[in-house]
Amino acid sequence: MSFTLILFGAAAVAGVGAQDRDFDISRLSDRGRKAYRTLEGAGVFRIGPVGYGATIPAEQTALQQLLEEPEAIEALQQLSRSTRPAGSLYGLFGLRIKGHLEAGENVKLSQPGAEPEERTAAPLVRVEVDDEAVLTQSGCTVMMEEKRTVWKRISTGVYDFYFRMATGRN
Repeated sequence: MSFTLILFGAAAVAGVGAQDRDFDISRLSDRGRKAYRTLEGAGVFRIGPVGYGATIPAEQTALQQLLEEPEAIEALQQLSRSTRPAGSLYGLFGLRIKGHLEAGENVKLSQPGAEPEERTAAPLVRVEVDDEAVLTQSGCTVMMEEKRTVWKRISTGVYDFYFRMATGRN
């Protein structure tokens, strides 16, 4: 069973039908393009110190770098539509950190085919959040989880503390 995530309120960022266009990563700096490719190819979703050495994952460093790009919102929206589950979760998490993904305000989960509720005149960006399996890591624990389960933790801010602690980002 799939759920559709509908993001509201990106009027200044996405034009009507923007979800059908690919983001041109050449609009990013060299550092931003490298960060984007790292996140796009991510095989594991992990935020905060991981492993026995409590190191910061390369993906988290890449996300921090991507967040600093002027075109970050567009890049994160594209990532959120990634075919790789971990990459799409990094996109969603980045949107939350940037303030473009607030549970209860800008996000609505609905059954596929349901008409979106009109809340603003802003265009919509749709992202599939389903029960597809994704590899996650927390500390030293690596496990397979449903993408939807990880989405719930992202949307409620569970990862925010660990991201900010490791990056010094307020």
